[in-house]
Amino acid sequence: MKNTALNTEVVIFLEGTTGPITGVLFISYDPTTDCATFSLPGGPGIPGPGPGLGPTPTANTLVVDCKKIAALLYH
Repeated sequence: MKNTALNTEVVIFLEGTTGPITGVLFISYDPTTDCATFSLPGGPGIPGPGPGLGPTPTANTLVVDCKKIAALLYH
């Protein structure tokens, strides 16, 4: 995870779940907590920077305990 490039699209397979989490973008990895942060584009989230600064897509943030990741599929 620590060498994954910012905004790499991945599919996450978590232990104990029946289906993958798709369409997420890698944001960061924290080696202290062994957690990774991903963005789920297009969902409700923090609005853009404001008038005159151009449109910014909204996104949800997903924080995953890397010990729970069974597999990642990189796109």
